[in-house]
This record gives sequence, structure tokens and C-alpha cells, in this order.
Amino acid sequence: MSKGLQPKEPNLLPIAVAALGFVAGFILLVPLGCTMESVSIEDGSSGMTTSTTSCSNVIGLDYSGQGRYNPPLWPAALAGVAAATVGGRMTVLFQRGRRPRPVSSPTLGRIGVAVNAVWVSFLSVLGLFSGGSLDPQWRTVLVFVGLIGLPGVLAAFGLRRRPPLLLVAGIICVPLSFISLAGATLPLLVPATLYLVAYARA
Repeated sequence: MSKGLQPKEPNLLPIAVAALGFVAGFILLVPLGCTMESVSIEDGSSGMTTSTTSCSNVIGLDYSGQGRYNPPLWPAALAGVAAATVGGRMTVLFQRGRRPRPVSSPTLGRIGVAVNAVWVSFLSVLGLFSGGSLDPQWRTVLVFVGLIGLPGVLAAFGLRRRPPLLLVAGIICVPLSFISLAGATLPLLVPATLYLVAYARA
């Protein structure tokens, strides 16, 4: 059989990356451990007992409810699907036969990476040493700051002639800007915008 007629081998790398992305995204949000606490409330001669079930996960999100509470799994499933989609798509973009090209507006991307790094450093110090001492849950804090620092790492590689990574960094940075109820991650919208604009001008 001639070389031109040989069957083309299936490209399994995007599927593998998507699978790993789903597992990673799912593990980050899935409830891993649950504890039930019972509280007795006395009212005169009678009394009643209420129980609360609390569950935590890797990044510190709290799932809690009354009684025998079963935490929902759909947030973890959505995170897994999002990670799988981004990972698979990014792999396909890298495997295309196009040569790496320089970014036309690297300054915007560099400013975004700098802002991302500064804010990650600030949140690291604030989270690890809240109250003047090392936070007992410092491992959770490190996972959190590592998660919000991921777009900056991707963007830094994107500036090295891989513009699609700027798009991925901007897309990831937008939802990460809203994961803090106190608004501590809202400044990440600034590097998210810079990453997307730098990609659009690439």
C-alpha cells in the first residue's frame, strides 16, 4: 500500500486533554467531606434537636443544609464540562498546522499578566496571614490563589507566539472574577479584558 493511501491515525490527544480537564474541574468543586452537627434547643419543659450538614471541597466552597443534606453535584459537573471544553479546544488549536505567530500588541498582554500577578500576590498575603498569623487552612488558600493565578501563566505562554492561549486566559479569568462574594476577585476583570483585547489584535 502506498504511503498516500495509508489510513490516518485518529487524533486522541484532544479527547485525553478534555477528559483530564473534566476530572480536574469536577474534583475542584465536588463536595469531598461532610459533617453533621446537632444542636439542642430548650423551650421551657420541652426541647428539640436540629441538625445541620456541612460539606467542603478543595477550593473551600461550603455546601450546607438542614438535616441529612445531600449537596448538589451539578456545580462540579458544570465546572468539569467547562474545563473539558476549554482544554480540548486549546489542544485542537495547538495541533493545527499553523506556524506560531507573534502577538501584535504584546504590551496589553504584559500589563494584564502584571496586574494578574500583583493581585494574586496580594490575595496570597492577605489570605495566608489573616489576623497576623498563618491561616490554619493555608492549603486551601494556596489552591485558591493558584486557581486565580492560572490565567496569568497561560497568558505569559500566549505572549510567546501562542495567541490562542490569550483567548483561553481571558475566558477563564472572567468567571474567576466573580467567585468571591466579598468582591475580592473583581479586579481580575482588568487582566481578562487585556487578554481578550491582545488576542483580538494578534
